[in-house]
Amino acid sequence: MLRVSLISLVLPFSVDAARIGRQNTSSYGGVTELFTFGAPHVSHPAATRGDGGCFNGYRFTNGQRTGWYDGDEDIVPTIFTFSKYNMPDIKSIMLADTGNPVKDNWECGDDPFKVNRRRVKLHDMGLYLSNMEKLPDTYANAKVAAKVGLKSSYTSNLDEVRQNAQDHGWNLVGSALAGEEDVSHLVQHPNSLKCILSFEGSVSFRDWVANAVAIRTDFCGLTQGFHLGFRNELRRMVTSSAFKSNVHSKLSKCSSVTVVGHSLGGAVATLFAACVDAQNGSDDFQSMSWIKDSNPSLISSM
Repeated sequence: MLRVSLISLVLPFSVDAARIGRQNTSSYGGVTELFTFGAPHVSHPAATRGDGGCFNGYRFTNGQRTGWYDGDEDIVPTIFTFSKYNMPDIKSIMLADTGNPVKDNWECGDDPFKVNRRRVKLHDMGLYLSNMEKLPDTYANAKVAAKVGLKSSYTSNLDEVRQNAQDHGWNLVGSALAGEEDVSHLVQHPNSLKCILSFEGSVSFRDWVANAVAIRTDFCGLTQGFHLGFRNELRRMVTSSAFKSNVHSKLSKCSSVTVVGHSLGGAVATLFAACVDAQNGSDDFQSMSWIKDSNPSLISSM
């Protein structure tokens, strides 16, 4: 299924974002790993962990080997290439559907300019899922996050989400619908008690508009200027009553939290990870953070 966010409007405006100091908050939970698929640039300068370090996890983009210089690449991660926006500080992998499944890879903070052709077809989430299956088991956590969390990230049909989770030995334990179409799901492994939280990507005209609102703005008391549309999309979800009661209230029971998303969902997942790791007491942090239970526990299945 092809879901594309074509961003035609880039307004390189910025605002000053006064950072709120990091607190002594060792009891707060955080995002253990972040996995994004076909996600656009989100901020300037690059988003980081609260201590200024790199996020654990990977940023994945689809590529294709061709005779054209650096080959072809998913169009969405390239849209802000010539703007004052940056990818987050995280390791990056370009996937390929033929030959070695890892076409290219870059260390945290590296986002080199590439001479390639930008292809809409490479943004297809189904292609991301099939390419992830071809990765070796050294990427086991990312592969699980894709087939358990990412695969169900666009559907509001809880029977489908539940069945997909169970097929891989996980349980659906939380779900939220914000507005008419934005969904977020929480699944947990019954033995490890690890959780995967997913955010939906672009499916509606409103989502396309959100992607195009490229003014930089403040977020979560951080020093970076963040994409206004992505910030608003995240706030819309996490401040919804459904997310608060059905997802956020359960995060404290997880032994770890991995966050995933495709396209707009990957951008939203990145902002969520950056904010909960800030641990700075800002309003955004207060709406997303959770206190870790001293003993993680099994969450009731939906």
